[in-house]
Amino acid sequence: METAIATVFYLDKQPYKNEKPYFCCLPPEFLQGNSSTNHVHIPADITVTNIRSEVATFSLDENGFEVAEQILDDQFHYESVKSGSEIEQRYIQEMEAFLTERFEAKKVVVFDVETRKRNREFPGNIGEKSSLEQPVRGVHVGE
Repeated sequence: METAIATVFYLDKQPYKNEKPYFCCLPPEFLQGNSSTNHVHIPADITVTNIRSEVATFSLDENGFEVAEQILDDQFHYESVKSGSEIEQRYIQEMEAFLTERFEAKKVVVFDVETRKRNREFPGNIGEKSSLEQPVRGVHVGE
């Protein structure tokens, strides 16, 4: 399988023995000279493996994940999903039906959908909400 080296960023644990990590999205005038974050990141190079040619060899039971293909109707493109809750509701219904069938589940409930796209102006002004949810740049566990 093809591999590549990528740099990811972990939150450094050292500075947080006495203070929890924080990020404040407040306008500068509310910070009164204080920092909007105390995050300290450590870069780490990792090997990323392209599994596209081997997707059939992975299973949820053996590997904790699997790759499943679902062909979506043409109505589901980025702009339509971003633009309104009606298309988002249809997307959720389609995903619930697909996952229910795929895993032979009695019921599947999608509890959150987030469309993320990099906004070139972000972060703009601290405390100003971006029109787009931004990709998460650090290593994290999705909830």
